[in-house]
Amino acid sequence: MRASELVSLNVSDIDIEGGYVRCFGKGHKERLIPIHERAASAVEEYVKEFRPRLTRNDTERALFLNRRGERLTRQGLWQILKGYAKSAELEIARAANAGSDRKEVLKLANDMITKVNLIMLADNLYYLAKGGRIHKKARPWADSKISNTAILKLDASTGGEHRPLARCKTKGQTLETLFDLVKQRSGGKKLHVAIDHADALAEAEQLKEKALSQFQCEEVFISNIGPLVTIHTGLGTRVFCWWSED
Repeated sequence: MRASELVSLNVSDIDIEGGYVRCFGKGHKERLIPIHERAASAVEEYVKEFRPRLTRNDTERALFLNRRGERLTRQGLWQILKGYAKSAELEIARAANAGSDRKEVLKLANDMITKVNLIMLADNLYYLAKGGRIHKKARPWADSKISNTAILKLDASTGGEHRPLARCKTKGQTLETLFDLVKQRSGGKKLHVAIDHADALAEAEQLKEKALSQFQCEEVFISNIGPLVTIHTGLGTRVFCWWSED
């Protein structure tokens, strides 16, 4: 199932008892896709216990909602999968391997969503602005002819909107500002870090070295941002993801 098809699902498209999901793909062609009983059980629990907490409008038909109670977008889905999963999935996998039951693992997954922070460094906001995934306060930055690096907070709860935090003229100022923000939000606690980049490995490695020198890092991972997402962010984008231990 494509990401766009997944976020287009409505509650009525899921047949838990029948064990299938009705999906409309390209050309509005209908497909019936079987779902594993464990997946069906997880979806049923989500619909009964978690979705009602997100719903703001009783007429909303979307199956998967963001924190505003609106349909989750494809970009919002990517933020959840690429950002939160990078560092959080390790803790969840460790809990599962340690013998935790499904409810404990599910609770941990939901707790991790609120703990993980994502900050983007973007040298060019043209693509984000073109895709509409940028906060109105940052739109003038996209139109500016001045070459600056924008520091943005990625917010999956608003469907993947990018909220402005700061603009920096030099690489040194960018790193200093970024890590000042991390220090303020982490409170000196031990960090778990993941760094994503769009064809900017050297810059990602620099971020890793800087993080290791300034913070007590339990782990630091580097990974590529895929081409489909890079279309929306532009080359050179870096995303610094972290969560701090209690």
